[in-house]
Amino acid sequence: MIYFLVFYNSLNIEYNKAQDFYNKLSLYINQNDSLLNKNSNIDLLGIYDIIKDSEKFNDNLSLREDSKIFLITLGGDGTLFNSLSLIKKSLVKKKIKSNLNIFVFPINFGSKGFYCFYDKDYINNIDNFVNKILIDYNNSIYLKGFFMKLTIRDIEEYFIGDIFIKSKIYYKPVKLRYYINDSDIYIQELSDGLLVFSKFGTTGYFLSLNGIFIDLDIDNLIGITFIAPHSIKYKPQIFKDKKIYIENLDNNELIIIKDGQILNNLILKPKETIKIELDNSYFYLMGKTNIFDKWYKTFYI
Repeated sequence: MIYFLVFYNSLNIEYNKAQDFYNKLSLYINQNDSLLNKNSNIDLLGIYDIIKDSEKFNDNLSLREDSKIFLITLGGDGTLFNSLSLIKKSLVKKKIKSNLNIFVFPINFGSKGFYCFYDKDYINNIDNFVNKILIDYNNSIYLKGFFMKLTIRDIEEYFIGDIFIKSKIYYKPVKLRYYINDSDIYIQELSDGLLVFSKFGTTGYFLSLNGIFIDLDIDNLIGITFIAPHSIKYKPQIFKDKKIYIENLDNNELIIIKDGQILNNLILKPKETIKIELDNSYFYLMGKTNIFDKWYKTFYI
């Protein structure tokens, strides 16, 4: 079974344009379902605004476990990341097995849209768009991405790019420490906050901190860095498939920001510890281009 699902960002694209794209996509699929996959049934899961419709999506989601989702996003990297996180959290909540395959076809309506490999002109030509995504799907043109999982007080959150932990008061430094796996050795600093990132996060906040660009074909990476640490000795660290434990040594509650969104329901309390790790599920980011060329053109030209 193949399910088509569309998420859009109402800050990037008007509702009428997004809905018109979905209507044309629905019509095309209904008229050409045999073209898409001769051995699978096709269904549509709807169109949702990533900003306003998260609860609506959670309530409506219903699908078979042995199926595929063709996720189309209309927005930038934030829309892409937050759509994937919402889907993952909904699948876990509804106890749908992680063997479900998610193929993502992101159409770029963002300011940079570094990971949105499809041009926004595709919304005006459904035939060309569907033919293009079928070529990419059949030829396995993708980046493989892993979900990242944050656990606090038995609550799980999922993210794609990065997690930022900071004080509620923007000018106040915080005292944090972290350790890797079950090690007795920990690193402790007073800083403006702490950033944990995946390979996709290396082109975001980490890059603005003079971080390095990591080849996106390398899997299972997880990195961590203090932000403006008071010690000049500290350097960022990057690991392969490790668990990171972070403890709040501050006397104040700290906020957690996931892929640019504040988690209002989760506060890191004093003396409390969170765990961040790679989840055992993944997705396929379709339409992969020459990553280094795009990185260079995005940030230097």
